[in-house]
Amino acid sequence: MTVVEARYSVKEYLAESKRLADAVIGVKAANGDAITAIGPNKDFSGLIARLAPAADEKQAVLALSPEALTARARAGFPALTSDMPITVIVGGPMNWSVVLPG
Repeated sequence: MTVVEARYSVKEYLAESKRLADAVIGVKAANGDAITAIGPNKDFSGLIARLAPAADEKQAVLALSPEALTARARAGFPALTSDMPITVIVGGPMNWSVVLPG
């Protein structure tokens, strides 16, 4: 196992996750997309935002490249901006199991 220093603290990740969640969760994009969850990714190298596309576009959205998916999310949710890297995923469970320093 390799241990590296995190770029941001757990407190900073959680605060940024909350700030973004307050800005975009519960908001529908013009195309029907929704952001359903935001939080630190498993290794704390950035954030994950889960995109729920409009039902009739789900298959097309699943075929998008990571860059195109991020562009779609940012176009639909202008508030989805951060100094922290954000990875956009479609559906699937979020991995919230993290080990905090004791």
